[in-house]
Amino acid sequence: MHSPETINHILGHEALAIIQRPDMFNYSLDSVLLAGFASVTNDTHKVIEFGSGFAPVPLLLVYHHPHIHVSGLEIQPSVSDIARRNVSLNQMEDSIEIINEDINKAFDIYGNQSFDMVVSNPPFFKYDSKSNVSPSVYKSIARHEVSITLEAIIVQSKKVLKQKGKLVLVHRSKRLGEMMRLLHANQFGIKRMRFVHPRETQPSQMVLIEAHKASNDHIHVESPIIVHQGEGYHPRLLDMFASKGGNHAAN
Repeated sequence: MHSPETINHILGHEALAIIQRPDMFNYSLDSVLLAGFASVTNDTHKVIEFGSGFAPVPLLLVYHHPHIHVSGLEIQPSVSDIARRNVSLNQMEDSIEIINEDINKAFDIYGNQSFDMVVSNPPFFKYDSKSNVSPSVYKSIARHEVSITLEAIIVQSKKVLKQKGKLVLVHRSKRLGEMMRLLHANQFGIKRMRFVHPRETQPSQMVLIEAHKASNDHIHVESPIIVHQGEGYHPRLLDMFASKGGNHAAN
């Protein structure tokens, strides 16, 4: 028996509703931070997300940048179905398309140099026979590199991005060295980086990175994001949500 669907507001954005299924997964703070970190400009028109889940990132990007069009690739059919309904629920069908397809086929679908930006919140954990994966296929695919690897995401990004196009990622800080190596091996130059800490006294667990295709490194390390203070979110994080979305209620 399936868990019932719920409809919530995206964190910090009461104007955006999102359908979720708790037995699959719920969107996370990672997605909100990724969308907020992506530097969309007037020259950014076509964006693709690798691994869209329930589509919180496309919804946030189009909400703040209505001139762009976002394509979302999601390999799981039932997840793609909810993502499409989320697009419809927020009346963004003209600006967002959700494709039920494997990220590894992105180049085959869209061709060379088709996008100005790639965004991705990929599975954080490597996968092998000893991995402690969730019994839920939905959660195992979202959390572990079962169907896509970090390297494959970077390789596909190189193929579908225009020259100097942007690749924006959120990932585990522990894999930063691997990320940098793979980006450099595929001729990406790292331009921006921002570390995310659970609390001020705790080490970073996540990092946000923007890299440009066919470019050299020129890294600007932005001020860190601190998630929690006391029993709630850090005031600076709430201020960031308020400046982005007008409200910071969460479900």
